Amino acid sequence: MKSRLGRLIPLGIIGGAFAVRLAYVIQTKDLAPFYHPFLDTGFFHELANFKRNIAWADATLPFREPLYGYLVAALYSLFRESLTLVRVVQVMFGSISVGLTYLIARRTYGEIAGVLSGCLLALYIPSIFFVAELNETTTVVMLILLSLYLLVRMPTSTVHNLSSGLLLGLASLGRLTAMGVLPGWLAYIVTARPYVKRNAIMLIIGFAIPPFIYQAITFQGDGIALLPLRSGWQAFLAVEAGDGIEKHETEKVTVTTPDGTYPVIVSTDRLTGQRDATRLASVELGKDVSGGVANWHWWARASRILRERPAASIKAYFRRMATLLGASQPPTNFDMRLISRFSSVLRTHFSFVLVAPLGLAAFATLRKRETLAIALSIVSITVISSLFPIGDIDKLLLACLVIILAGSTSGIVIDSLIKHNFARSLRYVIGAIGLGIVIMLLPRAGFDEPRQVTLLGDLYADASLYDKAEENYKQAMAADPDLPEAYLSLARLYGNAGKSSQALAVLDRALARGLDDPRLQIERASLLVLLNRSNEVKRDVMKLQSQYPLQPRVHELMGLCLLAEKDPEAAIVELEKEIQYCGGGFVTYAALGRAYFSVGNYSQAATCLEQALGQNPLSTAVTSLAIQLADAYTRLGYHYKACDVLSRIARIDPGNMPVRFKLANCLYRAGRLKEAIKQFDQLHKFDPSNADILVNLGTVYAEMDSLDVAVQMWKQALEIDPNNEMARQNLKEAGW
Repeated sequence: MKSRLGRLIPLGIIGGAFAVRLAYVIQTKDLAPFYHPFLDTGFFHELANFKRNIAWADATLPFREPLYGYLVAALYSLFRESLTLVRVVQVMFGSISVGLTYLIARRTYGEIAGVLSGCLLALYIPSIFFVAELNETTTVVMLILLSLYLLVRMPTSTVHNLSSGLLLGLASLGRLTAMGVLPGWLAYIVTARPYVKRNAIMLIIGFAIPPFIYQAITFQGDGIALLPLRSGWQAFLAVEAGDGIEKHETEKVTVTTPDGTYPVIVSTDRLTGQRDATRLASVELGKDVSGGVANWHWWARASRILRERPAASIKAYFRRMATLLGASQPPTNFDMRLISRFSSVLRTHFSFVLVAPLGLAAFATLRKRETLAIALSIVSITVISSLFPIGDIDKLLLACLVIILAGSTSGIVIDSLIKHNFARSLRYVIGAIGLGIVIMLLPRAGFDEPRQVTLLGDLYADASLYDKAEENYKQAMAADPDLPEAYLSLARLYGNAGKSSQALAVLDRALARGLDDPRLQIERASLLVLLNRSNEVKRDVMKLQSQYPLQPRVHELMGLCLLAEKDPEAAIVELEKEIQYCGGGFVTYAALGRAYFSVGNYSQAATCLEQALGQNPLSTAVTSLAIQLADAYTRLGYHYKACDVLSRIARIDPGNMPVRFKLANCLYRAGRLKEAIKQFDQLHKFDPSNADILVNLGTVYAEMDSLDVAVQMWKQALEIDPNNEMARQNLKEAGW
């Protein structure tokens, strides 16, 4: 009976954890954050598709740690591309973590501790929340707990130590902070004895194998691929910002160049942030650098800032560490309190403050090597985490380790009550209450609902649910009239819908409130350029340019203004700066191509226009660019290239008569006469009353020595348009 009960208890805990997590996924499966790839979800979804469709062993420096991307790619390859499937797998991983917590606590502190620890993690809200978030959190936590279980199950086993190290190495490829538990694991081996040296070496070897293999596969000569570019970049942003507790869409930092130190606006968004990290490292170093070099550059910058401001850095460290260990959760992509509106599972509010005091109380009383290992791991994790903006996974990992100790403390209290040792129970309870009060007094990262609602609106906008997006933005603006992100997002929503005047009104309203955010001014300037009001915007752009001389978008806007004012030479200078700073985009290359065309540099014009079309090859909006590119090739004498460009656009937009007419003439100049006749015939069927088509068609027949047919075409043209001088002249030259 006891053996059967011993099997039913862990199965019940794991089954209950699975049911709760699956219920949460089902309750929230129709929300925009869960069905639309965005932020972390978008990054890992794109990374997984890249790896399975293009290159499993690519040599690019990752912006994020790579393990989770490989996992999602494997699931997509083995089964199908399904975000729901990934979440179901994470539900399983989260349930396994609960089972491992039970096993670790039971083996170390007894059956009651195991049951309580398992139940605490099964009901711990962040642990439930992250099974539906497509990021590395749930996977890394499971790997670390499995590593700890192997260690405590048989600490003197060479195989177990090697396997524990392998799992820890894999976890580090999922999240850099995971390496923070290594000192604790080593301390456990040292106190376990015997064979300390051998087992410690096996643990370290196991830990080193996964990163070594990954580095060997993705080796590049200028950087270590296993360290993501984000690690150095975010370390710099965190120490530059001073505390790194709040995650904002944009950070203002300074960049030093040979000409001086300038403020820049950088984004913590994945794609934009990666470009910013590499671009600004190139600016500071005075040469183009790769992601690997940029990564080490920002690590060095962060270290220098820490040395230059030791007092401020220590204060910021303790503040971030207090937030990690405090009662509140760090900011998340979508705050749990926002999502709890749609899920009864999350409304239990069973959070860190309820388990941390119990777990921390164990440090002072439990004289076990497992307690020492967990304590050292927590200290090490907080040291590493404090170098970055506070992360969700770091808090959850700390919570899992503390929950193991919280179960043991609760078990001691229950056991003391059973044995009528009330003094001992009271001592633990009073200690836990005191620690709880201290934790409640630690700095808190508050719930910024307007920002979260704005972020949710961005998701709706990306999912083409524009009415819901607009509703969210207006709700955020009503809750916090001084939140620039809400105004920006609403203005962009209106701008993308062709409502430029409404977008401009939103931005004017924000600026009238005195919001000092250069992004508002940049967005407003962009709208004014779009509305062909470049004269109004030039003064504002010049002011922005003096404040943010390294900001690419400002140079792009200035270039567009100058181009509208018919000053292509000055426009070229500004647009080239934008390309130098960030590589340029469709708008920049299109404008630069037009500017070079205006000054007669057709070779450069063709290069830039090709670049623009390459970035936006399937849009009917590129017709005018394609025509100008064809004109550039024609003036360079590259008639075949001109034909190819126009043919591409004709395939995209077959009903575009000006393009088809230009293509037919281009084919004639290229000597492809039969193709030209075919195009002109089709044009004549579309527009039989167009005399110019017949005139040109006759010219092609004349070139093919079919003069009778040519004369017939010119006569028909004169019947349609008796005043057509070209038809009359051709007939005269032909002797008619």
